[in-house]
Amino acid sequence: MNAPRHTFDTTTAGRPRHEGVNVRTWAGFRQYLCLLEEAVLDHFHRSGPGARRLYEEFGHGLDIVESTGTYSAPLLLDETTRTRLTATEPVPRQGLRLKARMTINAPEQARPVFRGTARVALVADRDRTNRPPLPPELQPLPPELRPLAVDSVDAVAHPALPAGSPPTPLRLPSPTAPEPVLPDPGSNALLWRRRVPYFHCHYDRRMQHAGYVRILEDVVDRYLAARGIAIGDHLATRGLVPVVHRTRIRMLADAFMEERLHTVFAVTDIIRGTLFDARMDCYVRRGDALVPTATATITHGYAHTTGERTGAPAELDEPIVKALLGEPR
Repeated sequence: MNAPRHTFDTTTAGRPRHEGVNVRTWAGFRQYLCLLEEAVLDHFHRSGPGARRLYEEFGHGLDIVESTGTYSAPLLLDETTRTRLTATEPVPRQGLRLKARMTINAPEQARPVFRGTARVALVADRDRTNRPPLPPELQPLPPELRPLAVDSVDAVAHPALPAGSPPTPLRLPSPTAPEPVLPDPGSNALLWRRRVPYFHCHYDRRMQHAGYVRILEDVVDRYLAARGIAIGDHLATRGLVPVVHRTRIRMLADAFMEERLHTVFAVTDIIRGTLFDARMDCYVRRGDALVPTATATITHGYAHTTGERTGAPAELDEPIVKALLGEPR
């Protein structure tokens, strides 16, 4: 087997998926992150053992444990993207950080549409790797891959969050106590509870990064509807649709299939009258605590979908601002 090499650049071509093109022919932010994930998988496939071999031969799942993204231009149906990943040296317990630059192959010149990062770790399948000796079908990880290996998602040592501290466990009086009311009374936050479905998981049971991307997309839709500014209504009556400018998604601990996921989402700031910041925190119950499993931030604006201003940013008027902040209108 060739020694894995992760300090070189790779470029991966792709196209947005049809199911994620929901307004006109514009791709939503999830499609950019799907293309980022495909580029990460391609990088590992070219570097040495890909995701399948890492799991089947070495007992470790390839996980994106953090992503960041700045969305600088629309990505349209049938456009071909080129995602260039630049890797840095792996840091033990911090995994491998890959810088991403996504462009469109426009006729005149490459047009940048996305910049971001993906942090990747190899998470052990503890049912198979934590009982030495290794089962006969598994091999020890090659030395070059060991800096990427962790026993669980909560063992990843993330650098400090620039947008604030990660959430801490919420303690309950006892393991049998009822769950507390989330969020705090008087908060403008929305609480959404659901079981972790199998299609948000991989490697048999663990919630994956792509699942949290879908949760973030879903909870934004639910929040706007609960505040009386549902996306469909504003699209039909005002020709406005939310567009994403930035995201950061960080996994903090494992969440497992069919656990109950508590998702708290709130708008935290209005920026220059055209953008709004929001935060998502996800928890699962373990004994007498609600344990944070992921945190995310997202920056949204609105764009016009009709007339001469199609695609142009829209101002956040007073009714929208009050709705976003949960104030009486």
